[in-house]
Amino acid sequence: MKPIKFRAWDKNGTGWWRDLIFIRASDGQCMKEVGSYEPPIECDYVLMQYTGLHDKNGVEVYEGDILRVSQENPVVYDAVWHNDAAKFCLHETYQGRESWLSPFARVRDYEVIGNIYENPQLLHAGS
Repeated sequence: MKPIKFRAWDKNGTGWWRDLIFIRASDGQCMKEVGSYEPPIECDYVLMQYTGLHDKNGVEVYEGDILRVSQENPVVYDAVWHNDAAKFCLHETYQGRESWLSPFARVRDYEVIGNIYENPQLLHAGS
């Protein structure tokens, strides 16, 4: 069974929040780190779940990550949750194709090269 983990991107530009211990979606308050004794703060964030998979370098793959498939002509995908199929998938944004990302995928062929918040240009680079 995969661990249930999340990370959050702060829309206000302070970067990634990992090891979150408290998010209350109804009023947008959150705490940033495990072990923090500071009171909840106002935050505007995008929450992303860990897919349970690792790339060929052992890097954890989260929603919003941009991955390159290692092959002769590399293709760039982003990891997304597909509501209709109720699973994570890789979406090839350049040509609009989808490939399913599952625990049975050959993830050693994938490499995390960035994410949609810090490196959106990678989605259009095609390599």
